[in-house]
Amino acid sequence: MILRKMFFSCIVLAAAFSLAGCDSTDDPAQTGSDCAARAGSHVFRFSNADGAQQVPVVQNAGLIASGSLTMDTATGAASGSLEIRPLQTLVTLPVTTVTAVRVHEGARGANGDSVVSMVGSGNGVWRTPDGMALNPSQVSSFIGGNLYFNVITVAHPEGEIRGQIVTPPAADTLSPYVPADKQQRRPAFPDVSHVARIVIKFQEGTGIRLREGTLIPLFADRSAVTNGLQIPVPELCGELRTVEAHAQDLSLTLGPSILLDEARLLELKANGELLSGRQLADMNLFFGARITPGLTMAQLESFVAAMNALRSVEISYLEPIAAPLP
Repeated sequence: MILRKMFFSCIVLAAAFSLAGCDSTDDPAQTGSDCAARAGSHVFRFSNADGAQQVPVVQNAGLIASGSLTMDTATGAASGSLEIRPLQTLVTLPVTTVTAVRVHEGARGANGDSVVSMVGSGNGVWRTPDGMALNPSQVSSFIGGNLYFNVITVAHPEGEIRGQIVTPPAADTLSPYVPADKQQRRPAFPDVSHVARIVIKFQEGTGIRLREGTLIPLFADRSAVTNGLQIPVPELCGELRTVEAHAQDLSLTLGPSILLDEARLLELKANGELLSGRQLADMNLFFGARITPGLTMAQLESFVAAMNALRSVEISYLEPIAAPLP
């Protein structure tokens, strides 16, 4: 129960922050072609590491870890990280020093060869090296759940803890996600001075991300069909160009709404689903834009209505300025 509350607290805190986005691209034909070519090209996998997964099992391991790996299926390019923490127990465990972290190729319950050595970046975080790429065999292993993180320590030179890099919980094993109601009436704003920003939340399963100023359905999401929603890639890319065009008309700069790293948000989502048994929102699908000076309420309301008319948008709304603390 405590872990579950901690997870949802992290999500709530993360949602309280916003980032500025990048400028939108000027050539719709080029961005539309790029959108279709890159759609669904990225795949996310996550991992929780402990001593019980080692072969043989490491009793009384003093560490745990969580992390993820993301791959571009078109190129094999991969990036990821693993955060290692001391295991908090009622029993005092030996202090251990991490000497290396590697990604290995091997099925659960079997040891395999090292694929790449990760680089320590401080505070218990290890990252894949720049330019990491998987060969075709390793790509197949990644897709099949046959890669794993291996944490080497002074006490355990073959590995103290291990974490298989696996697919997030399947949507059909979870209580379904309930989309927001676009028809729900929201409080009216007296004038623009009460509006902090415009928010757009895309539909679950669309996998939309911002790259080089362009919205692209980049991630192959396991819930690509959500509540019967099926949007062909050409239509989805066309709607994203519509979003960008409307934003450009109002000189709005769209950007991710959440401060945390994209992979970290997906990792929190996957672990939250394991704990709760419910399909949770992909917080990467929230985008926002600060209000451009000179805009009218009529323009803002027209923009929100245009966004809510799109099938790819779960909901769009005006976010009020936060009330000052007492």
